[in-house]
Amino acid sequence: MSVESSTYEKWPAAFATSIAWLQKYSLLIWAALGTAAIIGWFLRRQGDPWIWDKLQALLDEFQAVAYPGFQHHIKDHHRVTLFKYKKWYWCLRTPMTNGRWPWRRGRYPWSGWLVPMLRSGRTSQNTRAVFLVPDNGGEAEGVAGRAWASNCVIVVDKLPAISAQSSRRKIKQYAEGTYCPEPIIKDYLERSRPLPRSIGAIPIEVDNKAWGILVLDSRDEQGVTSDLVANFTLTIKFIGQMLEKAK
Repeated sequence: MSVESSTYEKWPAAFATSIAWLQKYSLLIWAALGTAAIIGWFLRRQGDPWIWDKLQALLDEFQAVAYPGFQHHIKDHHRVTLFKYKKWYWCLRTPMTNGRWPWRRGRYPWSGWLVPMLRSGRTSQNTRAVFLVPDNGGEAEGVAGRAWASNCVIVVDKLPAISAQSSRRKIKQYAEGTYCPEPIIKDYLERSRPLPRSIGAIPIEVDNKAWGILVLDSRDEQGVTSDLVANFTLTIKFIGQMLEKAK
């Protein structure tokens, strides 16, 4: 800002023009930077990181208590994941794209999505697991999507064990049992991502409004059961109360 015009006029035209522009609008630039800093601070306060740290710890504890018979298993074989509903979601790579343009009729950024926010444990944190939850509830994807559309707890267990070598009939059976389109299941298998054999999805409310879904999934066919989910009603309410402070 303090460079004299007699100095930068000798520089290449592109540099000279840029510096002249910056000096001319320096006040507006500083004002914009200051506003951005204030907005950033405000948003950080709105999404209090302390609350999210406590929620992470709560999910880890929930995982330990919910799967008592699997204490010595790898943690991401029996997980707890918190999904938040977002009207808009932009991602160029989802299981339904298969390397193609991701958006098409009924699947747009503004169609409504369940997006992962927190997951128990330290591993398996890098996930592309998003579920379409459009205005037409019958098209909601996954057990999480059906729980969102119906606003009730859904548990599916004793799902077949499948792999990339499984028959098409078996893959179709798994897709139908989990309310997922077959391309999503095939995408996981092609990337050698093991699929759960039991899943539970529980609606989460914040301020008496639908906020998202808590999903429990296990590689054991009876790792998640209706009785297991019913035992954690108070925990689910507590998560909702903490999320009220994290908005």
